[in-house]
Amino acid sequence: MKPVQSTMAILLGASILAISPVASASPFPNTSTVAAVGGTDSKLNQLPAGAKRIVTAASEYFGLTSVKIVTEGYHPDSWNLVIENQSEQANKNGKAPSSIRMTISGKNSKLLQLDTYWDQKKSTPAPSKSEAIKSAANFADELFEQSMIASTDADLQPNDFFTVPLYPTKDGIPVQKAVATVTVDPFGRILSFTRMSEEVDLQKLPAATGLLSPDQLKQQIGKELQVELVYNAQQQRFQYMPKLPSWYDAKTGAASLSKNADKEEISTITPASQASKAMTSESVKQIGDTYFGLNKDKLTLSESRESIPGALPKRTYTLKDGTNEVVVKVDEKSGALLSVSQLGEQNEQTPKGASQEDAKQLMLRFIESYVPIPADKYVVQERSGSEKVALAIYPLHGKVRAAVPYVTATIDLQRNGVTSLETNVYPVLAGSTPTVISKEEAIKAFVNGLDVEKSYVYVNDFDHKSSSSKLVYLPPNKMRSIAVDAVTGTLIHSSH
Repeated sequence: MKPVQSTMAILLGASILAISPVASASPFPNTSTVAAVGGTDSKLNQLPAGAKRIVTAASEYFGLTSVKIVTEGYHPDSWNLVIENQSEQANKNGKAPSSIRMTISGKNSKLLQLDTYWDQKKSTPAPSKSEAIKSAANFADELFEQSMIASTDADLQPNDFFTVPLYPTKDGIPVQKAVATVTVDPFGRILSFTRMSEEVDLQKLPAATGLLSPDQLKQQIGKELQVELVYNAQQQRFQYMPKLPSWYDAKTGAASLSKNADKEEISTITPASQASKAMTSESVKQIGDTYFGLNKDKLTLSESRESIPGALPKRTYTLKDGTNEVVVKVDEKSGALLSVSQLGEQNEQTPKGASQEDAKQLMLRFIESYVPIPADKYVVQERSGSEKVALAIYPLHGKVRAAVPYVTATIDLQRNGVTSLETNVYPVLAGSTPTVISKEEAIKAFVNGLDVEKSYVYVNDFDHKSSSSKLVYLPPNKMRSIAVDAVTGTLIHSSH
């Protein structure tokens, strides 16, 4: 889908193909010629057909109707081009970039790199993941004609830009292995495209034959799916949450297995009296020394204020010891701890090493010392890996755990230290649990509303070269936030 509805009319009558001196390998003569793009004398037409299509598609996508195309040189491996926007009005209103720099492969005419340059706007909106994904999808559709599609997820960067992975496709089926990324700014504008060096050999992917139909898959899912009754305090209702695997084998229906299964136990947590008090600069320093291993002799502390419209103001403490950096955020009004995270390199101290149980106990001591939660019984959910342990602390409503944890944290096993922690303390409903539908009824309701999509995945993704590709059915991201109302049996969107 094109974000700008315009017919490509790049006129070198208002455009000059300026040629920089290059090696003799270049097919461009060292002269400048005025001609219309598409005409027999147009120097753009001397590009390979694939490269010409990319230049034309990029200009059309960004709404450039009058341009100057400058070649910065041809090398054995790539073409380097700059498309300069000649429309002053488009530059002023910020609807089109002032220029686009492109690198196109000289071997196969694939776009390798694209960077856009825009005039600065006075105000910047809040970043929107959905808008970033939409912009990336439109860009991929326009420039790559369904040979590459945008992910349905994006990563927010510290500068409020989003990076969106792009996946290749085979016969319209996406391959869950990023081969490029797109960077999108808060305005939804494409800032850059970068193709990765490693590509996917589409010919080696399994054929899409002998697959289960979606209805056949649903029948199998209904026999194996697990659900859990939880209380959603934000929406004030009991609901069944399905435990969906990452994918289902498209030929056998077998579910993917989690490498790290969650462990759950009921533990009594009794915070110390100081946990209910406001955080101070001294308690922040103590956290850095005791739980993050910062060198207290080199420790420096700075403070700043964070205020966003519609949100409670926060105070941010930044601890540094020359090598490491720890950021502590607290509620400005109450002084309650909100989050802690470690940035930068690991400390220079000799690694201690820790068992998973040691790490869990360290985290519980941290929570009891600094997190203002009521003394009570909690569900402690633990997910352990070879290097880190992740903990989530859930309050209970009777015997039913809450849908959203009070605390989430990760601990580095190698140095037996905290790496991050976030808190979200909220009121828990007082009262009895209402009559709810059975788990079997909840599973039936969920399976009836389940959507799945075909996709290729790599089973051993951390080692792409030795991993095997598999054609699977994926539950889309939207299904991972769907729950079943435990009282009415209807499907609901479970916003946390």
